[in-house]
Amino acid sequence: MDSLRMSQRTHQSRDGQQYVFMGSFEAFCEKLPADIFFRCHRSYSVNLRHTTRISNREYTMRNGDPVPISRAQYKVACEKFAGL
Repeated sequence: MDSLRMSQRTHQSRDGQQYVFMGSFEAFCEKLPADIFFRCHRSYSVNLRHTTRISNREYTMRNGDPVPISRAQYKVACEKFAGL
């Protein structure tokens, strides 16, 4: 998921539909299950179950897309990934 001003777009890979949430990205992330989703960057949250790799401060998703991880979150991101 990436943030875009006050509207966040999420992409559901299984059915291809796009879902829009109006509000702050922080409010959106608070509604997500913390054991599945991780806010790895100011503008990104990932479904940890769809990550395949972590390297060079980014997650790689199942579809090959890279998702950046902030320097401040990198240690926690590694711990979350190792705990899968």
